[in-house]
Amino acid sequence: MIAIATAPLDLAGSVARWGGRGLRRQLRALLDEPTGPERALGTGTADACTAGPAGPGGGGLGARFAALLEQSSRVARDDGAPDPVLGRLLEQLSPDGARVLRLLAEGGPQPMLDVRVREGLRGGERTVLADATMAVREAGVRTALDPAVLLDDLRRLGIATACDEPLPGDGPYEVLEAQPEVALARRVGRARLVRKRLVLTPLGRDLARAVGLAP
Repeated sequence: MIAIATAPLDLAGSVARWGGRGLRRQLRALLDEPTGPERALGTGTADACTAGPAGPGGGGLGARFAALLEQSSRVARDDGAPDPVLGRLLEQLSPDGARVLRLLAEGGPQPMLDVRVREGLRGGERTVLADATMAVREAGVRTALDPAVLLDDLRRLGIATACDEPLPGDGPYEVLEAQPEVALARRVGRARLVRKRLVLTPLGRDLARAVGLAP
């Protein structure tokens, strides 16, 4: 199961840790007009928009860039050559991530849900359980690694993502909604379930086809 929580910025705690003088120095440093190469990013926007073409690269960077273009041309000429991007992506994929990739490629999108609680008179909501899914378990992953960490890694690689559009029907969600973590989260206040699905991204589908998995 997955439970991802985001903690709000503890400004008061930061003030307490820094102390008054330290905080004032930090604020003065932030508010003072920056100069030189450490200028704020926004102040260079106009210069970037009006600048002319870039000059020749220094050192060996230009040669490395030219080599990349040449490699791209070779791949374009050879339809049977594997894409270097997919090769590097496969090198970064963990064994457990490979199992989830196979599940999504051969089994299709997997059910995922959030449990959200309504609070306050204005109808605001907070998420008490996020991205709950049985996909990691269904993929046969048996390691002690937190499933949330594994799915976050697949997101980082651009292989899988959560989609707000739910799967059709109630069937795919019945087992997921009966899980203890989901049942416990639903006891918190006025909870509601938000059904989603875990899917392969276009890059993930390309990788699945490249390694011989069903599209």
